[in-house]
Order: sequence, then C-alpha cells, then structure tokens
Amino acid sequence: MLSRAGRCYEATVIADITVLPVGASTADFVVSGFDTLNYLPPLQFRRCLASAAGCLKAGGWLIFDYSSPELLRGRWRDCRQDQQLPDGILRWRNRYDSAASKCVSDIERHDAGGNVTWRETHIQYALDTYPVHEAAVAAGLRAERVRDLDRLEFSPSASTHLWVLRKETPG
Repeated sequence: MLSRAGRCYEATVIADITVLPVGASTADFVVSGFDTLNYLPPLQFRRCLASAAGCLKAGGWLIFDYSSPELLRGRWRDCRQDQQLPDGILRWRNRYDSAASKCVSDIERHDAGGNVTWRETHIQYALDTYPVHEAAVAAGLRAERVRDLDRLEFSPSASTHLWVLRKETPG
C-alpha cells in the first residue's frame, strides 16, 4: 500500500502519529482513514491531534474517520460473527472491556479444514464527541463539520463519524 502511495504523493511519511516528523506549518491537509485514531488511547489521541495541528499551515485541514462509542461500546459489547469465505471462515469476536474502556476484537481466519491460518487482535478506544472536540480545541483546531460516514447528517448512533477540523488562523 505504501509503495503505491509513494507514486501518487509528494512524500510518504512512516512515523508515530503522535509525533509526526513533518516541518511546522508545512501541510495544507492531514488525512487519516480506516478508523486509525480509534487505536489511540485518549492521551495519545490528544497528542496526535496536537502533532497534526503543528504540521498544518494556518487554515489547514485535518480530516479523519472515527468509530463511534455506540459501535464500540454498544453494538460490539459482546458480538460474535462468522463470515463465510470461499475456502474457510473469518471469525470475529468483539467485546467491550469496561474496566479498561476499550474494545477488543479478535479475528481469526480458518481454512476449510477448520485450522487457524492467522489471527489478529485489535484494541480500539471510543471517545465521545465532546472529548474529541475538547482535544481539537486544545490543539488549536476548530470543528468545521462532524457527520456520519455514510450520510451528511450527524447521529450519535452511527457506526463511524467523519471529522473535519481546521487549524485556526492567527488574528
């Protein structure tokens, strides 16, 4: 994926997203997809927004999608699903760990014989809208728009939200 991206962009940066090694005020846009920021615990999430804001020029944009608390704390609280594949099964097991305030998803691929061919564990966090907004403001970003990923309106019950933040201009 990164080698393909390198042909389309001026630069590809591989780094910790809470400390972006990009010059201050050099980017017009910072874009994050695939619910990447949900993988950051709250403190790292705030650091990430501050780091992205530092890279942005005045008036620049930070755009990201973010899985909703309704999805990670509600619908995935204790969710199991088997997805049939042509040559096996993809088994999803999601649970919400209230004590740690995180969603843990275990994904296994089973071949036609039932053998596990690979396994992944994902840990995701889901901040409510207000703490996301507070983190943006603390980083010098203004929420221009928050909407559901699949429609123009906002609903707390949506699975994923699209955030459009803009770096404040001086003066």
